Amino acid sequence: MKKIKIFILIGTIVFMATSFAVQAFTANIPGPNRAPVAVAGMDQTVEVNEKVMFDGSYSFDPDGDKLTYEWQLLYRPSDGRSELTGTRGMTTCGLTPDAAGTWIVALVVCDGNLFSARNVVQVRVDETSAPPHYPDLEVIDIKVLGATLAGIKYIQKIQARVRNNGLTYSGPVDFRVVALDSLFGGYFLFDDRMSVDFMCLRPGDEEWFTLVDDQLEWPSEAPQITFFAQTDPANSIIEEDESNNSKEITKQRNTLSNLQIFYPYIPYSYPDFAVSDFKTEGLYLDSYVNQVKVQIENKGKEYNGPVSIRFNALHKANILVSKIITIDNLCLSRKDKTWVTLSRREIEIPEDAFNIRYFIDIDYWNHITELNEENNEYLNSVPVGDLITHCNGSIFNEIRVRDYQARMSTLKDGLPFRFNCEAGTEFDFFITLQNYCSPDNAVELFIVFDWTPLKSDGKNIVLKEGIHVNLPYVGQFPLNLYNIKIPTNTEFQNDFSTFAIFARHSNGSDLLFSAPVEVRR
Repeated sequence: MKKIKIFILIGTIVFMATSFAVQAFTANIPGPNRAPVAVAGMDQTVEVNEKVMFDGSYSFDPDGDKLTYEWQLLYRPSDGRSELTGTRGMTTCGLTPDAAGTWIVALVVCDGNLFSARNVVQVRVDETSAPPHYPDLEVIDIKVLGATLAGIKYIQKIQARVRNNGLTYSGPVDFRVVALDSLFGGYFLFDDRMSVDFMCLRPGDEEWFTLVDDQLEWPSEAPQITFFAQTDPANSIIEEDESNNSKEITKQRNTLSNLQIFYPYIPYSYPDFAVSDFKTEGLYLDSYVNQVKVQIENKGKEYNGPVSIRFNALHKANILVSKIITIDNLCLSRKDKTWVTLSRREIEIPEDAFNIRYFIDIDYWNHITELNEENNEYLNSVPVGDLITHCNGSIFNEIRVRDYQARMSTLKDGLPFRFNCEAGTEFDFFITLQNYCSPDNAVELFIVFDWTPLKSDGKNIVLKEGIHVNLPYVGQFPLNLYNIKIPTNTEFQNDFSTFAIFARHSNGSDLLFSAPVEVRR
């Protein structure tokens, strides 16, 4: 029995030793090598010139072998020039994309024998949203209100909502408002301008401005009217984006909203508005009034709210101008004064006129309760020779034009003209500027083709801009402009367009010259 136990013990020991020997022998025999796996990271979205880092440290080898890394730039936008940094042998890699679009980066790893499959990362690069450097006044909405009286439809108020998308703007702003019967040959019902002498809009601010506050009859034959509102029509303000200054809407006759009158808050003691000064500017030699301003004084309680002003310019029994201006938010403390621009349009002086009569009525709609209602009206007769000179200069009513073959012709203000582009599209212009003003008058000229008051057609082609002209004394100054290229698109060969010259100066901007033109090719 004892011998049997000894034999069992010896057998067990021999079996265990054999098993350990077999395991030790088989462990030293290498198996088949497996390929590593590359992990380049997640897709990313950045802005132009923003650095991107890629991390391949999550790549691995199933056999635990040491890896080497190789990064590749597979695709970049056509205008991109940036390259990868740290492409070979490094776990991480960088890229600073210099163009918007999609960039594709790949990672391949190697365990010394086998390469991994390519792992791809996409980087979407958006345009840099740089902070604004200037204001940006955008017309975002137009409101048209009216009423039906005795069966006749009237337009009584047109308002524009303006948002500032840029830096804070503080100062004067001009508006242009147009009503166009678009179904009957583009008949203009009115085309007018108004000025806000002081606007303050901070970034993101929105405000409504009243452009028309009158009673204008809606033509019975017009089922719809297109209304167009534009801030800064003469581009006097440097803005971040000049393309969003205008907006237009089309209103159906039967959808015109009824006007609701909102009365301002009336305190216990009342304001008292009166005209304290009056000013007209223009060019007597050219026979027009360019600007009319009135100074309003508050002799009563502080007032903060809307004010309507009726303005008429008359010669004998003829009405030269008749309009209502609404200041949406006039803030005047007791004894405060402020200037209000009543007209920025050219008012032609009749040939037989020795003076022009101006009539002004503050709070024309009588919405404000005042201490004294009798001093709201103002009447003044101004001799045409007493006009304050408006220093904007002018252009003689004709321009000499030289074509590609050195042939001369005359382009006259307001008269049709044909550009003959059979031999070439570049023309020379010989202009005479007239300075009526004090010394050191300066203007900036813009030459524009296909000018139109409505920008909805996307035209207004600037042929040449930034022409700075110094007028050091009163007199005439020749200006020669060479190699101005005239557009020869097919549409300009079939119909008349408008050639125009604008001037920007310290008092704003003016249209100095315009003529209907066509192109022959």
